[in-house]
Amino acid sequence: MDAVSVRVLALAAGLLVSACAPNASSQGVSAVAAGTTPEQSERVRPAAIPAAAGESAVAVAVDADPDADDETADPVRIVPEVVAPRLPGSVAVVGDSLTLSAAAEIETAMRGLGLDLVGFDAMENRRMVKSARSLPAGVDAIDEIVAAGEPAEVWVIALGTNDIGSFDSAVGFGDDVTTVLRHVPRDATVIWVDLWIRDRAESVAEANEVLRSVVGARRDAAVVDWFSSGDDEGVITGDGVHLTEIGRQRFAEAMADGIVAHFSR
Repeated sequence: MDAVSVRVLALAAGLLVSACAPNASSQGVSAVAAGTTPEQSERVRPAAIPAAAGESAVAVAVDADPDADDETADPVRIVPEVVAPRLPGSVAVVGDSLTLSAAAEIETAMRGLGLDLVGFDAMENRRMVKSARSLPAGVDAIDEIVAAGEPAEVWVIALGTNDIGSFDSAVGFGDDVTTVLRHVPRDATVIWVDLWIRDRAESVAEANEVLRSVVGARRDAAVVDWFSSGDDEGVITGDGVHLTEIGRQRFAEAMADGIVAHFSR
């Protein structure tokens, strides 16, 4: 009886396989179909099976027992594909003292994603729209980066902490968020990190709600949840706002995770 070929599509991008061909063009892997015997597993050979559009597939064929009945052959088994998100190529970051303190960690995190950091501007006491103590506001920093001529595909904004308590209502806070978004190029993605202040948790929670509403109305934008990390041990210094060494790392990771999550949708 002729040998029966059982084809197994290995679609999982994270599948750990060992090459069984002398060159990359053969796309050979060592894999064993469920139910095969050790003797069958030794007779694995690569076989070309075209992938569906947009999929990355590696196919192998396993020689079954020549004496086995055709009806006992294992069916094709499909493994769900794990697709890595397609990330942009460049990013700009604008923030206040939290971002400034975590500058090195943020740069490392962005480059870890393969992003070119084309703009970084962070400053203590920075507010979103209004200048404080003659310091440039967030919108001024955005304008400077845009004027520099290196367009960023993603803008990470970490502003608003120094604006808490500056408005009679959350409406004023939302108006300034809207102004900031208008300064970011329309075709760019916005990832905004929300706020945490231990001693103003109620006001911050209200501001974060407004922030999500305003940012959510913009195409291609998202808010990163930093508020939930505020109570984590060892993240925030005794003033209830600024970052410890651990906090700086976590803050940078939150930005990077926010980008990945947004482009994984």
